[in-house]
Amino acid sequence: MTRRVNYSAAISAIALLTFIGFAGSAAAGDLPNAWCQIDDPAAWANERSRLVAAGSDKFDEIECVTRMSGASLPKALHLPLPCGRSMAFQRIDVPMNGLLEHVEGHFGRDVAIADETPQTVLSNGPWSSPVAGAFSVDSDGEQVLSDQLDRIAGRSYYIGKYELMQLHWLLFKMGLFDLPMSETSNEDSPSCAAYNEEVAGSNLRRILPAGNLSWFDAVAYTRAYSSWLIELDSTRLAAGDQPNLPWEQGATGYVRLPTEAEWEFAARGGAAFVTRQTRSLRLPNIIDSDTGEIRSSNLAEICADRPSRDSGLLSAVGLEMPNVLGLHDVLCNAEEIVLDLFRPTRPDGLSGHVGGVVTKGGNSVLFREANSLGRRTEAQALFSTDGEGRTQTMGARLAVSAPVFVGQRTNNSVFSEGLVNTPFEDALIASRRTLLDAGVGMAGNDSDNLEAEVNRLRREISEGELSQSELQERSGVLQAELERLNVNLRKGAQESVRLSIRSGIITANLIDRVGRNMFSGMTSVVTLQEYALANGMSDEMREKLQEAADNLQINERRIQAAFDLYIQVHQELSQVNEAFVAEQVSLARRGLSGADVSVFGAYLSIFERHRSAVLAERGRITEAMRTTWIEELDTVRGTRRTRFPNQQR
Repeated sequence: MTRRVNYSAAISAIALLTFIGFAGSAAAGDLPNAWCQIDDPAAWANERSRLVAAGSDKFDEIECVTRMSGASLPKALHLPLPCGRSMAFQRIDVPMNGLLEHVEGHFGRDVAIADETPQTVLSNGPWSSPVAGAFSVDSDGEQVLSDQLDRIAGRSYYIGKYELMQLHWLLFKMGLFDLPMSETSNEDSPSCAAYNEEVAGSNLRRILPAGNLSWFDAVAYTRAYSSWLIELDSTRLAAGDQPNLPWEQGATGYVRLPTEAEWEFAARGGAAFVTRQTRSLRLPNIIDSDTGEIRSSNLAEICADRPSRDSGLLSAVGLEMPNVLGLHDVLCNAEEIVLDLFRPTRPDGLSGHVGGVVTKGGNSVLFREANSLGRRTEAQALFSTDGEGRTQTMGARLAVSAPVFVGQRTNNSVFSEGLVNTPFEDALIASRRTLLDAGVGMAGNDSDNLEAEVNRLRREISEGELSQSELQERSGVLQAELERLNVNLRKGAQESVRLSIRSGIITANLIDRVGRNMFSGMTSVVTLQEYALANGMSDEMREKLQEAADNLQINERRIQAAFDLYIQVHQELSQVNEAFVAEQVSLARRGLSGADVSVFGAYLSIFERHRSAVLAERGRITEAMRTTWIEELDTVRGTRRTRFPNQQR
């Protein structure tokens, strides 16, 4: 049974351990009773806090979750490690309908060239990349096999719930991945004695991430770990058991570093948070432990504290709240190495120049307050005169993926590799055909019905489905159809752009109105507070004040949502021909002459000024522009901040 995690209670319970007799480190040879104390520390802390709240002090009765085999593609995966340890992963789902589809992820952040250093501008600018997983799932999240490919609703990959931990790195350092399986498979295996002493002598209240890793260290770890897991699974499969690793049809999965796009897709929270509109999201959203609702986070909730002077540069994992996908420490703590190497950003995305090591998430020591989901750093060169590039805060978070071309496996077949997967290849070609018919790759606008029709004909010719004589017979009809479609397309484009402009103007008006309503609400709160101060605070008065405070929060969220829409309108219009949009803006202004210009005319002027600024930045909307625009649209925002500082959230 899954319980809601109350992280505030869990963290408070850690502090109580001193008073209820729990030792910070165990005696040599004395390992924890529950495996999850080391391998899934946030889950262990949550379960322990539940026992504390129930008045129990029997902490040897803490129950860990059942460790699920990867065979069924579970949402939470615990892969075994030598000496009885395990590593926790979360499944990340990427929605799609065809095998060649993907989510176009919008990553990085908008930068203000005038306000930031050249290195920051060239490292952190906006960029886009397709994201798709390796494991096929249906709409219920169930695994799709080779005879069920018409059910695909998504492709998934796994990523570590935590950063790679020191105690897991120690297995590699001590060479335990390289020893015979019989000597390392269990906690009490003979070759695990020295490792167990290291574990028992550790501070088990503070499970630290591994640091001081190079890119080569991280890759070497995934290589050794994958080889160990696959050898273990080979033994299991020979005995008729299911594998620990997830499989994609007839191919085993394996452990590797995540790509930068996979890392940021998961850290941001999935497909809903990698749109152009949500690129401005600086911190990950979280699930409120009291309400169960998704909400924005603050840095203190998700970012590990600066370590004390005597405890190194890294803090314990899993103490802060996870993001909406259950990942801990995606910001701060260890800087996480990714698979692909650094490339600077250009105005249109990533450059072709390949450099050194990319780390994501920042750390808790340097520039802690500047950490953001879109921040990217060339942390080190692959090599320098000092050797492999590394720093004390460089760590990793691992992923589980699979190859593209996989063997066949159906419900009636065993786990085996090498079988020709004709259904899978046919589904790939069908997905490719669907994309071609939609105009992808052939036209500048893949939603354009005209281009889709032309590309369908091109595909029929190239694949031998339409002869030249048949094409000639249809050419007259086709030409008339093209002319008709061209007229309709221009009308549709005009209406679409006009609708976007109107949406932007109305949204600007809405932001101002809600802001003014908030000002009135804050004035009422002050009046109520003064009345309560003079006459005493009654329950009714306290309820009214709480209701007023809640309404202020709701209205602020409305302003932010409307502002995000306003930004999105400008970003989408920046992709359309400038002269064409200018013509529609002019028509919109003429249309306003018959309306109440005193209401909307001023907002159109602001809209035009903001559009000019976007064009000057070649379609980019910088952080400085965002900061200025919200103040211009929410005209009493500054007044609220000055007059009512205690009511600002």
